[in-house]
Amino acid sequence: MKDKLDDVRTILEDGVYKGHKFTEESKRKVRNSIKKKNNNWFPIFLTAAVACGFVAFGFFFVTQELGLFEKESLQATVENKNNEPTTIEPLDLNGDLSEDLTLTVNDDLLENLSLPIDIQNVIPTIASKPQIYARTVSDGYQISLTYYGDKFAVNMIENVDLPKNIEEYKRNRSKIWTDEETLVIKGHDAYYSVDQKEMHIFTKEKYFILHGAEEEQLLEIANMVDTEKPVQKIDLVKYEEDIMYGTEVSEIKQKVYLSTKFHENVEFLKAIKPPFVTARKNDTAFAVQFAYAAPTDSSELMVTQHYSKNGNSHIIQDLKRDYTLEKEVKLNDRKIFLFSNGMHHSGYFTYQNNLFKVDTMNSIPLKHIQEILSGIEIE
Repeated sequence: MKDKLDDVRTILEDGVYKGHKFTEESKRKVRNSIKKKNNNWFPIFLTAAVACGFVAFGFFFVTQELGLFEKESLQATVENKNNEPTTIEPLDLNGDLSEDLTLTVNDDLLENLSLPIDIQNVIPTIASKPQIYARTVSDGYQISLTYYGDKFAVNMIENVDLPKNIEEYKRNRSKIWTDEETLVIKGHDAYYSVDQKEMHIFTKEKYFILHGAEEEQLLEIANMVDTEKPVQKIDLVKYEEDIMYGTEVSEIKQKVYLSTKFHENVEFLKAIKPPFVTARKNDTAFAVQFAYAAPTDSSELMVTQHYSKNGNSHIIQDLKRDYTLEKEVKLNDRKIFLFSNGMHHSGYFTYQNNLFKVDTMNSIPLKHIQEILSGIEIE
């Protein structure tokens, strides 16, 4: 084997490697060239300067962009404070209240309503304010307005909810009726049934239902809906109502001014049968109600004494919201307020922590409600 390797080496030295010897002198020259100092510093300096400049420019650009973003954010915050109320965050639509809670219909709700309050110009037979009811829904709230005419009612509902929920309502909705038509109201999808006198309108954050009017009137009301009104941040207030339980009048400790013979002292009620009496109470309030069949047309007529240790302001607020004050009558010992909403009549007066109230249909003239309230003895 050694002899064969020697033969190969000899062949290579005589051929490929001939004349190319790497001697000790060659090795020494290579080592000296490596140890020799390089005096050409300018390229290195130039490379370093360019790199530093690039880094500095990037840092300046990023800080400027961040500064502009912060400035715009600050400006938006200032504008937000100066222009309250602001658009609400999605999760704050119903203030984290549970679903299907009755809400107090306050000024905030009414000011942010997209539905028209006054539709008398469209339907002249509607004579006064609507009855308004509000409640929470899944992630928002719903307001319902009911207008009463002589022989009909017009109902309008406004649902305010998260866009994803509105989209789901729209996607899963059933046809109003077989004659449903697709319309565009102020750039928004709407669905209408002539037979059912009903229309549904969808925007991004709201869903409207209009029902009960004739075709031309319903279309005119639909054009009165403010579909572009933004959702504003409002405080939804749970409607606090005294929860009372059925009881006997004899179990009520406070003074009950109404009696089963009360109608005998009122000329308008003399000819009718004694009332059907019900009573409810809790620790701080009670209500005693006398139900009569009106002598003129047998429509129901309610006379109620409300007592509350904390006052009855919520009953008065509801009356003023849902009815129109028609007349005030001042007597020696009381002041009577008479109301109408076009279909129903009502009236009340207060005495100490008591509120005496009459409710009936509009077929009973207001003068008879005044007579009934005047006949209640409070001494």
